[in-house]
Amino acid sequence: MQSNKLFRNLFLLCIAVALIVAGYLLGVRNRIDSSHNEITTISPNNAIENSLSQIQTRDVTGAINPGSVNIFGQFYYKIVDNRTEILIKLNNVPEEVKTDSQSKKIPDKLKISTADRGLDGLNYEYQEIGVISFDEPKNGVRSASFTTVIEPNEFGRPLISSIERIVFEPINDEEANIFKDSSPDLPQNVRDNPAPYFWIVL
Repeated sequence: MQSNKLFRNLFLLCIAVALIVAGYLLGVRNRIDSSHNEITTISPNNAIENSLSQIQTRDVTGAINPGSVNIFGQFYYKIVDNRTEILIKLNNVPEEVKTDSQSKKIPDKLKISTADRGLDGLNYEYQEIGVISFDEPKNGVRSASFTTVIEPNEFGRPLISSIERIVFEPINDEEANIFKDSSPDLPQNVRDNPAPYFWIVL
């Protein structure tokens, strides 16, 4: 009689332990299922992919003398949830553009706009995204940086995917560049206008 009671108590104890273990394992599984995937991708050169791996870069170019196009910085961008995070860094920018007969000071502030080819194909449609300000000159050159987030277009897609260029232009018309960019890649009517001081080709 006493042995039957002992076996019954042991049986109930085993059931209780099994239920506790099953509940714990179920909770762990639910917690893992609801957590974000953590996958480490290793490329052939043993580099580990991280969030910075998604950053893309383009050159910031400009012309400070006739017939000479130079690189003056980098444009970094990353698409997160169809919003485009951007960082622009300009370095070693001279204080002026010049030809043999004339020169013009590059403005201390430049308007940054996206440029998308219009429906007629002859012009750009511009959308201002901000203003970049240069630091005080050091040894005759200046630097500047700018960051912002570009919202998706009306279709919910990253706006960067439909942009042809990003241009850096003066805020006031009287500060316009003395150069014109006659590149055949530009819309026909844009080639007749003063060139941006700097631009990014996407």
